[in-house]
Amino acid sequence: MTTSPRKPKSRGQQALVIGISDYTAPIPKLPAVAADVREMAKILRSKDGAFPNSGVTVLSDKQATRKKVMTALRSVFAGASAGETVFVYMAGHGAVEGVSTSTYRMMRMPVISSGAECL
Repeated sequence: MTTSPRKPKSRGQQALVIGISDYTAPIPKLPAVAADVREMAKILRSKDGAFPNSGVTVLSDKQATRKKVMTALRSVFAGASAGETVFVYMAGHGAVEGVSTSTYRMMRMPVISSGAECL
């Protein structure tokens, strides 16, 4: 069996890995999210992954504020050229907005009220 040569990693390939596992009661914590984020970043950066180390940004728990996530999203899209890949992975609680399923919001500090901070 022959294999095709591995395509070199492009510096413009950008990945943003976001995970939030630490929530305030009564919202349950998601202990597996930390491992998911760690492993996803590890795979993306691996020798078989498509992303260079410098192209993978990880934001987790307290680092994943709305401001930092929005800044990181802008950065990964600005850093990619046409034809390059931008990969965004988000793990945590979320909610579908309204009747339509076209909008999904990741909850940073979910509170059962209208004051929840959403991304």
